[in-house]
Amino acid sequence: MKFRTTLSLILTGVSLGLVLAIAFLILHGKYGHDAHIYCQAASAAAYGNDPYATKAAGSLLPWVYQPIYLQLAGLLCAPPLNLEKNYPLLYTLLLVVSTMLWASRKEWGSAILISLVAFVGFSWILYTGNFAIIEFFLLSCGFALLKKRKWDASAALFGLAASLKLIPIVYLLLFLCIPSTKSARIRAILVGLLAFAAPLALSAIFYPHLMQPFVMQVFGAASDQHKVLQDTAGLYDPSFTYFIAQLLNLDPLKFAPLFAVILAGVGASFLVIVYNKIKPLETDVAFYQFFAFAFLVVALILPRAKPYSFVMLAPAVYWLIEIKHLSFKNAIWITALFLPALALLLNIAFGRQDITQPTGRFILLDYSQTLTVLLTIIVAYVHLYAGKMRPQNIGMASQ
Repeated sequence: MKFRTTLSLILTGVSLGLVLAIAFLILHGKYGHDAHIYCQAASAAAYGNDPYATKAAGSLLPWVYQPIYLQLAGLLCAPPLNLEKNYPLLYTLLLVVSTMLWASRKEWGSAILISLVAFVGFSWILYTGNFAIIEFFLLSCGFALLKKRKWDASAALFGLAASLKLIPIVYLLLFLCIPSTKSARIRAILVGLLAFAAPLALSAIFYPHLMQPFVMQVFGAASDQHKVLQDTAGLYDPSFTYFIAQLLNLDPLKFAPLFAVILAGVGASFLVIVYNKIKPLETDVAFYQFFAFAFLVVALILPRAKPYSFVMLAPAVYWLIEIKHLSFKNAIWITALFLPALALLLNIAFGRQDITQPTGRFILLDYSQTLTVLLTIIVAYVHLYAGKMRPQNIGMASQ
């Protein structure tokens, strides 16, 4: 076994241990609460109760996904998988398999390391037991098919992932640029939208009695239900729009949508500049690097960003790190892996009593995931502007 491969495996194992330790030690809180909620909701639905009502579900928080996904929760929570008890192992295995789908075989070690550590997204998945890992798996399958130019199948998986959590719907914008013919682009987008709508249609067919509670829950129309669109800013919702609002001493819930619109305009203009810089390379690798920029920019624009959702940026970090210019590669390792982990460790060290309420003392730590995404974008663009993203510096093979 080559030394490089051995070192990668050692780093991966050490990183996994650190991620697990970080996840389970976050402020000494109880872990796995989302997995518990999923299993409680599946049990409530099985007994004919409303899983979207906290009292009926017998949980602090209700089920927040489409009714059809109660079938998935029921399958995962039942023996032999026993999600609530075994989710750390199940989720870790799924993360590793997912990463291997889109990473080059010779780079599996470093790619798995990135997925485990980048922006500490997976740490939050392990801490909460959230279904974001299912979304990551679907997106990983989509990226793998994208590399094989299976446009329709890739779009379908992106659409299906968006039906679970809405954010991946923006990935369908990829197909405005690919494939090469207009008819194929339109077909791919339509397939993606159809896959996005399919779970809702199935929910209406098999769970018609739960459609009204689902809609009410999404928009926070019921007093005893969790308001998905009205979460508190801070460590549990570190969106850049919330960060700006808090810096300006404004109500994040009121002003985040406005800042998201402004950032969307700025982000679109920035991506046009990036595209014009990268387009002359005309390689598959340049294509992936452009969308690495795009995924990072989208993470900044969103008016709502849960900490576990940052695991979705692992492929983007991987595509950037595949640039073989040493200073660039080291800079991305620092901004995307080291700094977010350090910030989370500092939050743990401070031992805060209430991590859902941001304060001036902790604002940079609360929003460390978003701020390190911004820093990663800046570092990548500086190197792009300096001409470091030339073909001779690129090590990722086209697939």
